[in-house]
Amino acid sequence: MEAQLKVVIMAFDFDLATNHYRVTFTEADGMTALPWTGRYKTQEPLYRIVNASYQPMHAESEMERKLFSTRRGMVRLRLLPGQYERLKRSRPGSQ
Repeated sequence: MEAQLKVVIMAFDFDLATNHYRVTFTEADGMTALPWTGRYKTQEPLYRIVNASYQPMHAESEMERKLFSTRRGMVRLRLLPGQYERLKRSRPGSQ
């Protein structure tokens, strides 16, 4: 199963103007953007995204430190092929 996992980077930041967390994804190179994006009022969806991926135990605590210290950061995610394919499609209603 490990060989099937795709590595992507989830970037998040809190936008004070809209009072939302913005979430974007890039390929493992950190430069090639994936079209799926999200906007969330709370941190809970960010935790759900991390928990749905196949991560070492420290991924959630790494994200938590960044959320509490700066409200922005990046976390590497390891996804199954189906999860990765969803990120390659634009989310309905996303910009």
